[in-house]
Amino acid sequence: KEGNKLENITVFEMNEKALPEKITYARTGMLEADLANKQILMHLYGARYQERDSKDPLDLHKIRDGINMVEGTLPISLEELYEKEKKRPSRSALSIEQLLEQLKSENTRERSASRTEINKRFSFPFACVAFAIIGVPLGVTAHRRETSIGFAMGLIVATTYFLFVIVGDTLRGNPHAHPELLVWFPNVLFIVLGVLLFRRLARQ
Repeated sequence: KEGNKLENITVFEMNEKALPEKITYARTGMLEADLANKQILMHLYGARYQERDSKDPLDLHKIRDGINMVEGTLPISLEELYEKEKKRPSRSALSIEQLLEQLKSENTRERSASRTEINKRFSFPFACVAFAIIGVPLGVTAHRRETSIGFAMGLIVATTYFLFVIVGDTLRGNPHAHPELLVWFPNVLFIVLGVLLFRRLARQ
């Protein structure tokens, strides 16, 4: 992309399940704002059109080639995009079945975000176990010292946990960062630390 000029363009038209049904390829293109009609005009040059099977868009053997265009214009309604975004449910509101369905998407960012959401939902229940394992030895240690260090340690543990969850959720669209593992990391960390603290207390 250089200014409003585009190269090697691929435009996906998605179905209700966020799977590609129609695909347009173009060598070059140009964006133009049509403010009067509240839309963006994408001028395509050297374009070709493909359509996938509506029942099974992932079956590449059923791709049908469409027309080739020397020049064409694809209008993109800003109002329609805004309305779709408003109606689109947040990922946290989707069911496990819907998230698993999104794992079949060709969009790597979409797959990564859905995979992170699934792992986050399963990691939350284990957080109770992790907090209990690390909380008991920390509580015993703080009681022996008779200070407010227990409260400070608990605050640090909780802050660390939610920090990793927030970072993982922020990076959910970046598959290279493996955000699905980040949401599990504090659980594993606290369980390991808790076991080590238990062993240390047992020796005292």
